[in-house]
Amino acid sequence: MKKLIIPFIALLVFCTQLEAQESSAPKTKEYCFTLPVPTDLSNIQLGFDYKVQLKNQTFLKLSAFSLSFTDQVNDPGSSTGFRSEYLSYSGGIGCGLEFRKNITDKFTFFHGPNIGFSYDYTAYTNDDPSVVLNLRKNSLQSIHYSVSYTLGFMYSISSHILVLAQMNPGIFLATTENKFDLIPVQNYNSIIAGLNISDNIGGISLVYRR
Repeated sequence: MKKLIIPFIALLVFCTQLEAQESSAPKTKEYCFTLPVPTDLSNIQLGFDYKVQLKNQTFLKLSAFSLSFTDQVNDPGSSTGFRSEYLSYSGGIGCGLEFRKNITDKFTFFHGPNIGFSYDYTAYTNDDPSVVLNLRKNSLQSIHYSVSYTLGFMYSISSHILVLAQMNPGIFLATTENKFDLIPVQNYNSIIAGLNISDNIGGISLVYRR
């Protein structure tokens, strides 16, 4: 896993150095809070983007996405039921370039390539006293690598506040590990690749520009 993660960290460092080596002239910077548009409303994940102007209509984008955390405990409070817990969290980082074209004074079309890395973990624990303590958990963890291309439109409410809508079609590679402590025969590892068809089909962002 470390061998796969290191190239992404190196690329993020390179992107940061690229921004630092650009001209010292004043640059436009934008801070974006993104609420994805999910097909599954029970799985809403947040995202944040930092964008800095490299050239007149070119921006560098550093992203944190798929940010979510859930910890649900079910305690029946009776001798006939068992306490159970559902834990889930995820997060990702990425970077990309964004090219813009003004359509009107208010509307801007933007597009550009991105790469990303994300991690997801889910665990279910059932505190059945008839089961040995270290055999009560079922866990699933996934690592995703993606290459996508953003297509979107931006609308300027004022010189500092904007809203944008975007989609990110792309391809992905995912490694998954399922671990069922009680029944080890159900454990498995898998690697899959395909089109980036997921719960998040797009996103709406509120942007602060300075």
